[in-house]
Amino acid sequence: MEKLLAWPVPSQNEVHIAMPWNDELSLGRITLHDAAGREVYSASTQGNQHTIPLNALPPGIYSVLYTDPNRVALVRVQKE
Repeated sequence: MEKLLAWPVPSQNEVHIAMPWNDELSLGRITLHDAAGREVYSASTQGNQHTIPLNALPPGIYSVLYTDPNRVALVRVQKE
């Protein structure tokens, strides 16, 4: 499993996700899951960076999951 990069952590309004192995044409899917495993955000993504808005979510620990046909990657982030 690959490792995503996330900043800033902890976050307040948004978190930036980097997939350093991707090029600008790579297509994938980003999902955000709360501590109970519920999906609270989902989006298609292209390239090697994606920004997830967090302002509508309560504080807590979230898992960011990236998937594409060739890989799965995960990182945990904290929302203050």
